[in-house]
Amino acid sequence: MRRSQFAILAAAVGLAVGGCTESSTLPQEDDLTEFEAAQLATFLIDRSFNATGVGTGAQSAADPGIGTLPVALARVGFNESHTLLGECPVAGSLEVVQTVNGFADDETGEYEINAEQTQVYAECTATNEAGDFIFVLNSAPDVVANLSIAQDIDRNLTGSGAVLGAVEWTADNRFGRCDIDFEFSLSGEPGRASFSASGSICGVQFSQNASVTT
Repeated sequence: MRRSQFAILAAAVGLAVGGCTESSTLPQEDDLTEFEAAQLATFLIDRSFNATGVGTGAQSAADPGIGTLPVALARVGFNESHTLLGECPVAGSLEVVQTVNGFADDETGEYEINAEQTQVYAECTATNEAGDFIFVLNSAPDVVANLSIAQDIDRNLTGSGAVLGAVEWTADNRFGRCDIDFEFSLSGEPGRASFSASGSICGVQFSQNASVTT
């Protein structure tokens, strides 16, 4: 499956989650709308995959994005820990402390990636694809992500993961704090993928299954 895994997630998560902010020490906090909470969840999952090398530009594990997976002429295993700078699309910074293991095979297209990450956002500014929601994130104190993703010789895809922690957000003249604790899984074959997610984001419990044509 050559299409970005995030394209699958974005389509599904956009249907899955709703949001509002929980109370914190910040005075007069504002609420996220259901749409905005979905965009936030989608962005966090995107950053997790991007840090493993499975980026948003239809890259394979043997052609990593901001990660440091090896370029493989054949099947190559890896097990490493590193700190890297993630991408904040508009401004700010993202630091990812990551332990990653698995293998990549450039000849067959197979790969397996298992990652444990701590993500620290600092004035990380991003916007959704439509450009109608611009937000700034700061970790409160951080975001932890665990994920596994694999692709077999027939381009069948399986994956699962969890994201938890908290961020402080601002958008326009609004601000708040968002607690995050959700799990997701996916499976796919060329042309079709299934996604499920459940947990809570911004104080709202959710459970959702979705099928996506790719």
